[in-house]
Amino acid sequence: MQIKTKKYSLLGLLAAASFTAVFVVPTSCGRRTPEMNRMKVNDKATVLPIPVEMSLNELPSTPVEKVLLNFSSGSNPVSADSGAVVRFYDSADGELPIFEVSSSEFSTMHLRTHCASSDVEFLDNGLDSDLLICDGSLDVGKVVRMELEYPNGKLKSATSFSPEYTRDGVLSLGVMFY
Repeated sequence: MQIKTKKYSLLGLLAAASFTAVFVVPTSCGRRTPEMNRMKVNDKATVLPIPVEMSLNELPSTPVEKVLLNFSSGSNPVSADSGAVVRFYDSADGELPIFEVSSSEFSTMHLRTHCASSDVEFLDNGLDSDLLICDGSLDVGKVVRMELEYPNGKLKSATSFSPEYTRDGVLSLGVMFY
């Protein structure tokens, strides 16, 4: 009776391991990109209301680490390619912001703040004006004033958040600049 053995080369094993790492590592640790679906003319969508127990009237009393923000200027979303900068202040007359983000960072902030893949799902089918922060670097309970500055120097301000819902530890807030 003859037993067949397979021989594997070290180079082959290294190639297989690196091939696996190329596909597995980027999809773990929140490195996936949000899935954006754009509607076409005559497409239909069913919009379901947020359950009452998930909707909010005010901000939570305890600080949250994961925040989903949606920025709009007037009735239009703040686009990621607008070149605008959003600043958050902890006092009404403060000059030094406690947090600052450029609109070009809206789509990548979830990577910098180490969001899990399950958190990135909140950005799926979202808008360019959505920003997801998962490391607690922005304490929304301390924010008193927000400022939106466009590249041409035009300033708009907001003084409150519009709490929408809390789901899976993520607090969703809207910010309307006037």
